[in-house]
Amino acid sequence: MKRGVQVYKGLNTDLSRDSIREGLYIDALDIRITTDVGESQACITNIKGNKWYFRLPVTDKHAEMVVVGLPEIIGVTSIRDTIVFFVADDSNTNGWIYKLDYSSTDQSLDAGNPVVVYKHHQLNFSKDHPIEAIGRFESGNLRRVYWTDYENYFRSINIDDPNLVYGSSSYPIPGNIDIFPSVEYTLPRFTLINTGGALTMGAYQYSYRLSTSDGKETLISPPGNLIHVTSDQESNYDTRAYMGGWAGQNSGKAISITINITEYKGKFDTIELICAINSTSTNTEGANAALTATPQIFSIEKLGIVDDATTTEVTFVHTGTENTITELTLDEYTAKVYPFKTPKTVAQKDGSLVVANIKGAAYSVQELLGPGESFDARTARYDAASPSTPFPTNSGIPDTDDANKDKNAFNVSYNAAGSPSGYNVDAHWDKNWHTNAQYKFKSDGETLGGQGPNISYTFHLEPFLIDNESSPHFTKMKHDNNVLIDLNDGYGNYANNTWDNMASPFRSGLIRGYKRGETYRFGIIFYDKKGTASFVEYIGDIKFPDISEEDKAGTTNSSGTNYFPLSKEKSSSWTSSTDFNGNSGFRNGDFANGFINTDAYALGIKFTLDFTSCPTLLDKVESYQIVRVQRRVLDSRRICSGIIKPSIKITPGTYQNGMIYDLHGPGSSDDIVHLFSHHEARSDTNQPHKDTGGSVTAEYGRSGTFVTLNNQSINGPSSDQWPVQGGFIHFASPDVSYTFPGIVESINQSSNVLITGRYSGFYSSINSPTQGGGMDFQTNDYADMTNTNLKSYDVVDSFNSTNGEKLGALVEDHRWKLRTVGRVDKDTAADNVEYIKAFRSTNHVQYTKNSNQSDDATLAQNLNKEINTIYSGRTEALANVNYYFRNMFCTGPNTNVELNDHETGGNKITIFWFQGASGILGSIDRITTDPITGTALNTNAADDFPYFRTGTTSSVGKVKPKISSASSEYPMTNDMATEMMTSIPIVDIMNPISEAYGGYTKTALENNVFMPVSPVISTDNLSPIVFGGDIFLNMWTFQEGTTYHSRNFYAPDAANGNPGWDQEFTENRSHTMVFVTESRVNIDLAWGSTTKTVAEFDVEGGVAGEEKEVWRQETDNTFTAFGKSKKMYIDSYEFTYSSEQDDLAFFVKPDTFDSSTNVNDIRAYISQVKINDEPVDSWTKYGLNDYRDVDDYGPINRILNWRDTVYFYQDTAVGTYSINPRAITSTDDGIPTELGSAKGLQNHQYITKNYGATHQWGVKATDSGIYSFDSNHKKIFKVTQGNNPLSEIKGIHSLLKNMSGNFLLRKEEGGDNPIKRKGVHIAKDKINNEVIFTFLGDAKYLSLEPNTLYSYGDRVLYAGQAYMVTNTYTSFAVPVMPATAAEMAALFAEFQVNSTPEATLTSASALVYDEIANEFSTKFSATPNIYLENGNILLSPDPNSDPNLGQEFYQHNVGNWGEFYGDKKEMAICLVLNADADLNKVLRVIEFNSIVRNNQKQDVTVPGTPPILATGTANYNVERDKTISAFRIKNEYQDTKKIQYSSGRIKRRFDKWRVKVPRDNRTINRMRSTYFELTLYFDNTENRQIIIDRILYYYDIQIF
Repeated sequence: MKRGVQVYKGLNTDLSRDSIREGLYIDALDIRITTDVGESQACITNIKGNKWYFRLPVTDKHAEMVVVGLPEIIGVTSIRDTIVFFVADDSNTNGWIYKLDYSSTDQSLDAGNPVVVYKHHQLNFSKDHPIEAIGRFESGNLRRVYWTDYENYFRSINIDDPNLVYGSSSYPIPGNIDIFPSVEYTLPRFTLINTGGALTMGAYQYSYRLSTSDGKETLISPPGNLIHVTSDQESNYDTRAYMGGWAGQNSGKAISITINITEYKGKFDTIELICAINSTSTNTEGANAALTATPQIFSIEKLGIVDDATTTEVTFVHTGTENTITELTLDEYTAKVYPFKTPKTVAQKDGSLVVANIKGAAYSVQELLGPGESFDARTARYDAASPSTPFPTNSGIPDTDDANKDKNAFNVSYNAAGSPSGYNVDAHWDKNWHTNAQYKFKSDGETLGGQGPNISYTFHLEPFLIDNESSPHFTKMKHDNNVLIDLNDGYGNYANNTWDNMASPFRSGLIRGYKRGETYRFGIIFYDKKGTASFVEYIGDIKFPDISEEDKAGTTNSSGTNYFPLSKEKSSSWTSSTDFNGNSGFRNGDFANGFINTDAYALGIKFTLDFTSCPTLLDKVESYQIVRVQRRVLDSRRICSGIIKPSIKITPGTYQNGMIYDLHGPGSSDDIVHLFSHHEARSDTNQPHKDTGGSVTAEYGRSGTFVTLNNQSINGPSSDQWPVQGGFIHFASPDVSYTFPGIVESINQSSNVLITGRYSGFYSSINSPTQGGGMDFQTNDYADMTNTNLKSYDVVDSFNSTNGEKLGALVEDHRWKLRTVGRVDKDTAADNVEYIKAFRSTNHVQYTKNSNQSDDATLAQNLNKEINTIYSGRTEALANVNYYFRNMFCTGPNTNVELNDHETGGNKITIFWFQGASGILGSIDRITTDPITGTALNTNAADDFPYFRTGTTSSVGKVKPKISSASSEYPMTNDMATEMMTSIPIVDIMNPISEAYGGYTKTALENNVFMPVSPVISTDNLSPIVFGGDIFLNMWTFQEGTTYHSRNFYAPDAANGNPGWDQEFTENRSHTMVFVTESRVNIDLAWGSTTKTVAEFDVEGGVAGEEKEVWRQETDNTFTAFGKSKKMYIDSYEFTYSSEQDDLAFFVKPDTFDSSTNVNDIRAYISQVKINDEPVDSWTKYGLNDYRDVDDYGPINRILNWRDTVYFYQDTAVGTYSINPRAITSTDDGIPTELGSAKGLQNHQYITKNYGATHQWGVKATDSGIYSFDSNHKKIFKVTQGNNPLSEIKGIHSLLKNMSGNFLLRKEEGGDNPIKRKGVHIAKDKINNEVIFTFLGDAKYLSLEPNTLYSYGDRVLYAGQAYMVTNTYTSFAVPVMPATAAEMAALFAEFQVNSTPEATLTSASALVYDEIANEFSTKFSATPNIYLENGNILLSPDPNSDPNLGQEFYQHNVGNWGEFYGDKKEMAICLVLNADADLNKVLRVIEFNSIVRNNQKQDVTVPGTPPILATGTANYNVERDKTISAFRIKNEYQDTKKIQYSSGRIKRRFDKWRVKVPRDNRTINRMRSTYFELTLYFDNTENRQIIIDRILYYYDIQIF
C-alpha cells in the first residue's frame, strides 16, 4: 500500500477535489488549527464554547416604561475595562444604557454589574436601528460614550455623570443627551445702556448659548433687536446733544442684557452671552462697506444657571473690557440648523471625531404634520368687487391648485404676452389698475390685509413721540422715560429708558418700520425642540398700504384715522378739536401756551396664526419667527420718499456791460429754468386763499412749497405773474442728501414721481435783516388759520452797509416745520392719472460751498446744469425745447423781469437769488405708455391739470387734498381752502419693475435669502405685531435753500461810484424745512450742522467773528453748537446704523430636497479637537464647513481608524481621508523636518474602486488589517498595505458565492441589521487571534435536485418536509429521487429532519479567519446577532433567550468544550485525501494520533474537591481510550455514511488510532476513486478537549 499524509493548514472550498493541496480541507465546524498549549499547526482541536455570564433584568425600569417583548442589546462600545451597551425592547420608545465593569485579570464581573447608566421611556431605541458607538476616557469621573443609530440625533453621555440619578431634577431628558441638546429659545432683552464701559460705536445684537453639565452646547439663539451705540449720553435731556459717530471708536458705554432662564434650570449649567458687532466705519471703509459689513462675533461671558425657586433671569453687563471675550466664527453664529442630525458611522483621529454618511437636521414643517393634517403659510388678497375669489382669478384652475396658490401669494400674475398684472405691480399710471387689480383686502373685501388657511395679516401703526419742540427752527426730544410698547409677542412691555423717537437705542431696532406702498416678501420659520430652524414657509409678497389708502370704513388705527399717515400734531396743552377730516386730537387755539408734540406712526404688520388644521405641529415645534427677504435697491419699487420743488422760467435778458456775470445759459441760451419758491405767509388781510368776502379765489397760496405740476403762469402777490414750470422739478430726500448707497444711481429717466400724501399744515417763522434801522418784531395770528398750524414772524434786523456782509438788501431766514400728514384723493375717473409722472431726465446735483465771494470768473458755467432731454407733451410754445436747469432759487415780481437787467427805474429789483440744495433735478412728463409693457395707455392729452384745483368747477379728475365736505366740488369753506393751499405733497420716487426679489416662481423663492424680522416667538402667542423693516421715521431738518455768498449779485456798484442799494439783486435767503419722512437713514443719529444743531457760518469780509445762522451752508460751516461735523449731510452719518440682520440666512425648501431621506451619504464632518476634561465637549462641535465629500461610489457605510489613518468604505470603493496632514522634508543630514501642517479633512484618496462594503457591520479593523465583506461580489477583502480579495486568495470564494438569502440586503432594503438577524457582522477573538464573520438572514427553501451542491445550513424542501444540510453535500445523479421522508433520512445523513416549513427560514453561518495561520480555518455553530468585545473578553447574547427572564449573555473561550448557550455542538472537519490524484485508488486504512483531555480533572492532592481548571499541562487528565466520535468517507458517487465510534471500527495501535475503511453504504463496494472526502466528528458530549494530529492514509493503486 502507498501512504498519503494530510495536515491542517486551512479551509478551501474553491479547488477541485483532485487538485486541492496538502493541508487544505473543504469544511470544518467549531475547530481550531492552533491549540492552546502550543502544539504545531499540524494539529486541530475542538473549541471551548461559552459560559453564562449575566442576564439583562427585565424589571430594570421606571414607572413610565412599559416593557414590550425582550430587551436586547443593539450596540456596544468600551472604555478601558468597562463595556457600555445599549438595550432596546420592542416598544421602539424605551431605551437603556448599561455599563459592565469586570476584572481585567480573570474577567470576573464586578459586584452588581451590569449597572444601568441611563434609562428613559422616550429614548426611542429600536431593534430596527442598531447602534454604532465609540468611547473616550477623559478622567476618573469623565468617561464619555458617543453613539448613533442613524435615526435619532447623534448622542453622548458621561457614564460617570452624578446627575444620572433617575427622578432627580437634573436627570437629563433624552433631548439633552443628544450631542445637540433640546432648547426653547427666548429673547435676550436689552434693558439698559449706560456709561462705564468701553464698547466701540456701531450696531450690536445679542444672542446666547447654553451648555449642559456634560459639555454639550446648543446652537446660538436667535438674536435680539439691533442696538445702536454712540458716545453721547442717553441721559441727555435734549436729543440735539445726542447723535451718532464713526463706528469703531470708543463709546465709553456698557449694555445690560437680561435673559429669562426659567426653562433652563435643571437642564443647563451655564449660559453664554454672544454679541454680533458691526463696527465697520463709513469714514474709513465707505458707506456700502459699513452697510453690508460682516459683523464680528464674540463670546462675551458665561454665567452659571442657578437652580433655585426664586431665580428667573440672568443679567449680563457687556462693557467690552471682559477678559473672557473670545471671537467666534460667523458660521458658528449664523448656524440655526445643526450640520447634521446623525451620522451612520464614526471614527476618531488626532483627538477629533469623524462622522460620515450624515442625515441632515434640516426639515420642512410638512414633515412634522400628523396624518390628515395640513399647514399652508401662503396668503391671498381679495378685491372689493368679488371678495370670495382671491387674486388671480384664473378660469379652469381651481383655487386649491398649488401653482395658483403661489400666484395668490405673489399677488402678481402674467398674461400670455408676459405682461404682469396685480396689486403688487404698483401700476399707478394705469387707471384700470385702480379698479380691476386692487387685490389688497382680506376676504371681507374691506379690511386691508390678506389671509390664508393658517396665517392672516393686517397692518399696524405704532405711535411714538417723534418731536416735542414747539419751535419750527429744529426738532428735538426731551426725556420721556419708560414709554412702553407691547407688540403682543409674549414678551410684554418693552422698556425704554430714554427718548421715544429713533434716537433711542431701545426704539430704533424695535419699531423700525416698512416703506408705505412698498412690497416685501415674507415667510415664517419654526424652531423644533432642538432649537433647529425649519425651512422657510412662504407667506406672500405683501404690499404695504400707501399713506392715503383707506382701511375698512368706520375703523380707526392709532392715528385716529383709517388711513396711514406718517405723523400727526398734538399739543401738551390743548383742548380737543378735529382736523378737516373729522379726526380728533388736533390742538385748538394758539400753540404758544404749551408744547406742540408730534406723533409719528411706524408701519408694521400684525400676523395671526391658526393651527387648527395641524395640532400635531404644536407638539413638535416650540417657537417661530417671521422672516423676509432683504429689500435691496434693485428690488425696490419705492426707491425713496421726499418732497419736490417746481421751477420758474425768467428770461435772462440782455447782458449788461460792466457786469462780471452773464446769466444766459451756455451759448447765450435763454432756455433756462430756476427753482421756484414762495413760502411766506401774508401778514395782511389779503390772504392768498380767499378774498375779503370769504369766497374762494383762483389765487394760489404762497404758504405751500409746491403749487403745480403744470407749466403755467399763476397769480402772485399784487397781480404778479409767476411762469411756473411744473415739468421741471427738484426732488429732495434724506436718502439722496446722505447718499444712501445705490439710491442716487437708481433714480433715472426710468423712474416715476408719485404723490402719496401731503403735509396738511405747517408752522413757520421768518427772520428778515433789511436795510432799515431798528428791530421790528411783529406777530399776527390768523383766526381763520389756527387749524393749519400757520403762524408768521417778520423780523427786521439792522444791516451795516459799510462793514456788513453786503450779501443782500433783504436777507431772510425762512423755517418751516411740517407735523401733520393727510390724504390725497387719486381720482381716476378721467382718462389720465394725475398724481404720477415720469422722469424724462435726471441729474444728481450736490451742493458746492460758495464762500469765495470774489471768484466769479466761471460763475455762469458753475450755475448751469443741462437737462438734455426734450420735455414734450405740453401745450405751451416751449414744449419741445431743451432747458437748462439751474439749482438756484430765482423768483421775480412779474414776467417783465430780466435777470441781466438788474435795475428798474434806477432802483434795485426785488428778485430772490439763492442756492438750491443737493438733490435730483429732472424733467417730468405725463405717462402715456405702460413703462413695463410698453403698451399705449388710454389717456387724454388735454387732461393735464395742476396738483391743486383752480377756481373752476370742472368735474374732470385731479389730484387734490382729501378734505371733509359734503361734495368734492365747490363752494369750499374758508378752512377747506386754507388746508388746500397750505398742503405740500409727499412724493415717492418709484421705479416700475416687472418683478422683484428674483421673480415670481418657486425657483426664485428657492434662491431668496430670508432674514429674521421678529423675535423668536413662542407658539403660545399667535398674533404678534412685527416690525424689523428697513425704514426709519424721523423729523428731517432739510436745508432747502442756502444764502448765496457772492457780493457781485448783491453789493452796490462801487466801481461806478454808486454806494446805494440800487444794484444787483435784492433778496438773499436761507430756507429750512423740518418734516417727518420715511428714510433708510436714521436721521436722529446724523451729526451734521443744521438748524437743529445750530449751524453758523462766518462770511469772509463780514463783521469779524460774526458767525450767523442765516449764512449756514451744506458744507464747511464754521460753528455748530451740537453737531460733530461742519457739514450738513456728507460725512455726517454712520451707515452702520442702517444695517439689518442680513447676516442670518434662511431658505425655502428646494424642490430637490428629499424630505424623506435628507441624507448626504458621501459626506464626512470632523469635530474640533478634544482636550480631556474640557468644559465644552469638542466632539459635539462641528463647523458648517468642516466636511469632505468623497466621490460617488455609493454611500459611505463605514469609517474606521487603522494605523492612524481613517478609512472609508463605500458600496464599490475604499479610500482614506487626509486628516491634519503634515508636510515633511529631509535635511542634508537626513533628519526629517516638518514644514507645516494643515488642519481637518483636507483630502481623500482611493485604494480601490473595484470593491467596497454595503454593510456597516461587515467591516472590522484588527492589528493586522481591515476585513470587509463585499455583498455585491460576495467576497471578503482585507486591507493591509494594499488590498486583497482574501476570499479568492484563500479559496473560499465558492462558499460565499453559493450563499443565498436576505443577509445580502442593504440597510435601505431592510437588511444590514444583525440585531434582527439580517446582515453580516465581524468580530475579533483576541485570545485566539481569530476574525469571526457571521452571516444572518432569512433563506429560501431549496428543492432537492440531482448533481447539486448543498452547503451547510441550506434548507431543503422535499415531499412536504423541511431538511437542514449539516455538511457540504453533492447529491447523486440518480434517476429516481427518494419518495418518503424516511427514505431521505436513511439515504442522506447530511439531511437533518427539520420542523414544518415556515414562510421564511432563519439561516445563519459563521466563518472564521485565523490570523496566525493566515487562513480561513472553520465555521462556527454559534451565530449570535452581536458580540461584546473588549481586550481578551468576548461576550455574546443567546439568540434564544427567554423573554420572561431576560437576555442571557455568555463569555466565550471559558465554557465547556463545544457547548454554546447551553447546547452541545458537534465538532467536524472534512479533509480531502488525494495523493496520486490523477490515479484511481482503493482506500484501505486511515491512521491518526489524537489526545482527549478532561480539563476539569480532580486535583489528586485534595481528594473530594470540586473539579477545577488545572494550572499546568502535567496535571491534565489524558483519556487514552477516547478519540473521535464518528467519521465518514465519501467520493463523488460512494458514501460510507456517518459511522459512529466503535472499538471494532476504530482501534488504537502503537499510540495511533487506525480506521479500517468501510465499504460504500449502498453498493457494498470498496471505496474507490481518485480522491476521498474524510469527515471526522467529535460530539463534545462529555466536555472533553480533543487534539487531532495529522492524518495518514493508505491506499492501493487501482489498475484497470
